[in-house]
Amino acid sequence: MSLCDGMSCGHIALEKAGFKVGKYFASEIKDVAIKVTKDNYPETIHIGDVNKITYKDGVLHTEVGDFETDIDIVMFGSPCQSFSRAMIKERKIGLEDPERSGLFYECNRVLKEVNPKYFLMENVVMKPEDEAVISEMMGVKPVSYTHLRAHETGRNLVCRLLLEKKKQKTNTKLITTPNTRLKR
Repeated sequence: MSLCDGMSCGHIALEKAGFKVGKYFASEIKDVAIKVTKDNYPETIHIGDVNKITYKDGVLHTEVGDFETDIDIVMFGSPCQSFSRAMIKERKIGLEDPERSGLFYECNRVLKEVNPKYFLMENVVMKPEDEAVISEMMGVKPVSYTHLRAHETGRNLVCRLLLEKKKQKTNTKLITTPNTRLKR
């Protein structure tokens, strides 16, 4: 499941890392991003606004319906405008922006409800205070960056992914591909 999906860069990342993508649930509200996803991945199940998603007892409740499903990975990157160094100082308010970067809180809520085997969170470099809050809430610190360039994806998309590993209580098997390291 991908929250604040954009144009499905998470789907591309999974494919590039060699993972088979089964059901791909995408939460996105921007029409242009949804159109790009539908053009590239017509089998994507669009589930609407992240604020209207809950997961309980193996059922994903969305504004377009309920889905009985297990979810192995939750991916998200709350909109970055109010985190970005490129934003004018007065509007660089980070997690205090409920319509953009503050959507992190909703994504993190869904992540906790689902409690998947894996998660991936991406975003831009941000103020240390915001990074500290996110790291504390998620229980991890940023571990690595992987860049997918348009010529590598074949879909004319550019994605920047911040890979996070979930704390594991059991033995893990390390999966290594040329540009990524994930634990299963």
